[in-house]
Amino acid sequence: MKEKILIICYRRPYPLNTGAEVRMFQHIEILSEFYDIDVAYVSENEHENDYLNEICNNVIVIHKNKIKEYFRAVLFYMFCNMPLQIGQSYYKELNNWVIKHYKQYKFIMCEHIKTAPYIMNLSQTSKKDFLFFDGTDAVSLYLYNTCKLSKGIKKLVYGLEYKRMLKYEKKVYETIKNTILISERDKSYIINNVKAICNPATIFNYAIDLGYKPIVDEVKYSISFIGRMDYAPNVAAVTYFVERIYGNIKQKITDVSFHILGGHVCDSIKKFDGNNGIVVHGFVNDAAYYLQRSTVVIAPMRSGAGLQNKIIQAMYLGCTIITSELGADGLADLVGNEIVIYRDDADFINKLLFLLSDQAADYRKKIGQRAREYINRIYSYSAIRKQIIDLFSFYDQKIIGESGNV
Repeated sequence: MKEKILIICYRRPYPLNTGAEVRMFQHIEILSEFYDIDVAYVSENEHENDYLNEICNNVIVIHKNKIKEYFRAVLFYMFCNMPLQIGQSYYKELNNWVIKHYKQYKFIMCEHIKTAPYIMNLSQTSKKDFLFFDGTDAVSLYLYNTCKLSKGIKKLVYGLEYKRMLKYEKKVYETIKNTILISERDKSYIINNVKAICNPATIFNYAIDLGYKPIVDEVKYSISFIGRMDYAPNVAAVTYFVERIYGNIKQKITDVSFHILGGHVCDSIKKFDGNNGIVVHGFVNDAAYYLQRSTVVIAPMRSGAGLQNKIIQAMYLGCTIITSELGADGLADLVGNEIVIYRDDADFINKLLFLLSDQAADYRKKIGQRAREYINRIYSYSAIRKQIIDLFSFYDQKIIGESGNV
């Protein structure tokens, strides 16, 4: 009989619509090999039947109430000295359920800083050594980068939230013994900038095969970006590219086209559709088809934190990718020939013009091959599975015998 793990998520972890769901679901999927998994999360739909029910022992859904969320956010901010998003995400009903049932679990794992209060409340119990917190990203780093790009009231709000989050992250990482982050960059930030006395494990996401094809017909002079298009860092990246880079490329290569892939398209991105060779596709069923046919895939990230799933997925497809230093910062053990990194606007324009040229055809092919080899080495399913098993086997030696030679 398998022992039980409770995994607490701040949103429904399936289907995989964003990087947040990918992260949560991958942990559920791998740990379900060794444990009976119960998953608890908050959702607008109280009864949901999907693949999650097939691999989990029990799924606990707490009904979401947006009005109460905004009310709690203000209360937590004003009277509890907490970040807005912590108050917004906290549900007393879920906390009461956890308090009532926590003793039946071998381990309890929270996903994201938004769920931290549920295990912070257990940190003085007999389960304190068996609590796991996956912060995923350094959230204060995301807020800091977003604040730098914001203006007016948004800059003020993000600045205040950043300061609150710094204090709260420090408290969480110093209270919970077993912590996890998605990249070495985020780990370094938590230790050196947040000043938390801790030693988080680094566990990446594994790359999902979107449907790689060894041979595809490239669409000449085509540029693509993929990502959920209501997510602020993606919106900022695309807006920056269109307003400051794309026009310069269009002047030199009149046949160039820019394809924006990803659902939940906000109005500020919709307005680009049909202008100057820009196509806003929205959600596409076969992302691999579009990405592999592109001459170049861009990821001009200017804000955010953590590991960019869009980058590792495109690399796994063998695409030629150009990204900012910030976009590449979360990638582990880069040699330098697997992805193209630009420093500033001028460097971005020059490198992109070269990559789009006919003379760069062989170079693009080599970059794509090396990118795919890199992902297979660092971000494969087997590599990430081993990271998770190694973490939990320290507290549960039987997992080693069940998993074979780890």
